[in-house]
Amino acid sequence: MLDADKLLLARRNAKLTQAQLAARLGVSRRTLLNWEGGRYALPADLDERLIAALAEPNSAPRLWSVPNTRKQPR
Repeated sequence: MLDADKLLLARRNAKLTQAQLAARLGVSRRTLLNWEGGRYALPADLDERLIAALAEPNSAPRLWSVPNTRKQPR
């Protein structure tokens, strides 16, 4: 489970600014600042979003969607 300290450490290890990571997560820098400071509760899906945001360090910001878990007809 991700907490504020781990979020801050992950961002620093990735050598990203708050503005850069916030853009990749699709949130404001202020929201990221509040998450890192422990003032806001972290969203349940932040783990997955953070992994995706850090996986491609030179990529453009992404829009996030819920993955399709429905079985495709054969």
